[in-house]
Amino acid sequence: MNNKIFIVILFLFCSIGMLSSCVSSNGDNNIAIGMTYDEVLSLQSDMKYLIHRNYMFYVDSDGKNIVVEFGNETYLVEKIEDFQTVAAEQDSFSSITEGMTVFDVVEKVGLPLRCTTSGLSTLDFQSMDGSMFRILWDENMKVIEVTKVN
Repeated sequence: MNNKIFIVILFLFCSIGMLSSCVSSNGDNNIAIGMTYDEVLSLQSDMKYLIHRNYMFYVDSDGKNIVVEFGNETYLVEKIEDFQTVAAEQDSFSSITEGMTVFDVVEKVGLPLRCTTSGLSTLDFQSMDGSMFRILWDENMKVIEVTKVN
């Protein structure tokens, strides 16, 4: 009887271990929760990406917009989300409100095009007609304001 209990406990322990080792990844690049910053960069060596603070933005081989969030202190991947490509109209930017996260913004208007300022945390996004919008972020990467810059 004790052997059966031991086997059941061992099975449960192993099952929990397998579940906890499962990782979220974004398909072809195999970026996974818990990877180091350097490991992620080594996977991106042939892809164009933008890094701003503790976020990485890029388009994967399936054309999806990918946002990777690294831990502020650990520099390990904490979150990976993929979004459909967005062709944002100018009106899409008026729906961005104070307090939205990076993930909320990318879902609405797509990936940022560039980071152009120093001293402030800003990212520039482009609408379908070529208009550029600058988003100012607070220290927690929550939207402070959105400004049309051209």
